[in-house]
Amino acid sequence: MRAFTLKAMAVAACFSAAALTACGGDDERERPQVVATTGILADITEQVVGADADVVQLVPDSADPHSFSLSAEDRQTLEEAGLVVANGAGLEAGVPVEEAERSWALTDHAGELLPFAEEEAEGTDPHVWMDPTKVAAALPSLAEALGAADPDNADEYTQRAADYAKRLRALDRTMQRTLEAVPEGNRELVTSHDSLEYFATRYGFEVLATAFPATGAEAEASAARLADVEDAGRD
Repeated sequence: MRAFTLKAMAVAACFSAAALTACGGDDERERPQVVATTGILADITEQVVGADADVVQLVPDSADPHSFSLSAEDRQTLEEAGLVVANGAGLEAGVPVEEAERSWALTDHAGELLPFAEEEAEGTDPHVWMDPTKVAAALPSLAEALGAADPDNADEYTQRAADYAKRLRALDRTMQRTLEAVPEGNRELVTSHDSLEYFATRYGFEVLATAFPATGAEAEASAARLADVEDAGRD
């Protein structure tokens, strides 16, 4: 699933030191390489870097970012990065972002973080991209981080970030209008994974039950949890 061009609606990024300082022949300059942790964050990053950098996704769409383990090649890419921009808040638990020379996290710049909807889950919910206004709020900081790593294109990053933020806020207004059709008494959600709290909070819904634990999309649901989900669906 890719971000807001996002179908349901966030970036680990790295600039190779060699790409930032090096060139081909005769003053030609290679484009910086940006490595994004997930497909959602890759999409967000692509909107900001445009044609000025190449975006490479680290965690495949088929993998769970909560439990993804780096290969030796992935680890080398991370360690050599001039900048890593991650989602943060524990989403990429298996990605040692701290090993990078520089890092930026979406959840550090998206405003207030929410707890998980399920009471037994600890920590904060990292799924901030489910509220497009939170991604929009973080974009100026992302542009600043990109510009610090690649000064030659800093102005372009800033302009694209501003343009993308406008589109995300327009998306938010469209969603508000569309969801007004849902009666207040019906604004209840039963989900497979505890990832919709930001959506629910932004648009006036309530998450009634979640089948799988918040620790990972592949975690097994207990019989008691499934019974709770069934009961919530019947009410």
